[in-house]
Amino acid sequence: MNPISAAFTLSYEISPIILTNGLASFSPLGLPLVAITEALSTAYTTNPFKLISGQGITIPSQPFFTWRPLPGSTLWKSDIAEFPFYTNRIAANSQLQQPLNISMLGHCPAGKDSPFGVKIATMTALQSVIQNHVNAGGTFTVLTPSYIYTDCLLTSMTDVSTGETNQAQVTWQLDFTQPLITFPSGLGALNDVMTALTDGATKVFQ
Repeated sequence: MNPISAAFTLSYEISPIILTNGLASFSPLGLPLVAITEALSTAYTTNPFKLISGQGITIPSQPFFTWRPLPGSTLWKSDIAEFPFYTNRIAANSQLQQPLNISMLGHCPAGKDSPFGVKIATMTALQSVIQNHVNAGGTFTVLTPSYIYTDCLLTSMTDVSTGETNQAQVTWQLDFTQPLITFPSGLGALNDVMTALTDGATKVFQ
């Protein structure tokens, strides 16, 4: 594995979820969830990390969680009224932007580096940290290959195991919502441009 592949694996498959604010207020960069999920596994095994290509990039040899984004995540979502509009411009300006959603699928079977005792202790600690973080007003950053979702709220963590192994509770789905906290930025400027074009202006930007 070359350094670029190692960095991709670390960012998007092993550590794509970061706690921000709340319990992570002490760090301007937040607290990666992997710091919690790998804590006991690292203490249990004598060789928890492997060096990639001698470039100083280290990743867990057997990570407790591996993640991937689920289909259905949104990059833009809006609602419009269903009654007739006088013009298309009025219809476009009537759109109401909706929060973005992202769901992450985490796979965490027990194994050599994470036996069942380590797994239950890790999951218990993870549930406690998430609950306390949310209670403290904490948010989350979620990294995906297409977009970085910031200031997200965690709405659920659900067991979605499908019997792919003989183990129970090996796959978990985390659902995040990126709420709207301000009026969509740039919308006013966009409306000004549209108005100028509609009125036949020859100079849109000053």
